[in-house]
Amino acid sequence: MAATDDQIFRKHCRNSNTKAMMLNAPSQIHPGPSDITLRLDNGEVIHAHKRILSQQSLVFKAAFLSGFADVAEYGIEDHEPETMHTMIKHIYSPHNDAEFQAKPSQELLKIYLIADEYQIISLKC
Repeated sequence: MAATDDQIFRKHCRNSNTKAMMLNAPSQIHPGPSDITLRLDNGEVIHAHKRILSQQSLVFKAAFLSGFADVAEYGIEDHEPETMHTMIKHIYSPHNDAEFQAKPSQELLKIYLIADEYQIISLKC
């Protein structure tokens, strides 16, 4: 039986503020208005910040310095929402290896592939 998010957070996070921060990473860690909306295949949106995404991802950096510099929405295709949330949490939060140790190998492969696609070196390691 797979562990629930609450069980994982109770095991790895000692206080509830850490859980809220990780679940709502962009808005909790960098308060204030976002300047980009990431739209996932399932229609879900993630409000983020171009500057922070660009610092961690060479692909976002190139996109936001080129034709996407003035856009307010960026579509992300062919990735499951859970994988996207993991990527965004990694970009906005301190890196926590324990979080990845609990993930099944199939999920780790998806995370590696998205890290490779978006050139997020710290997520590939």
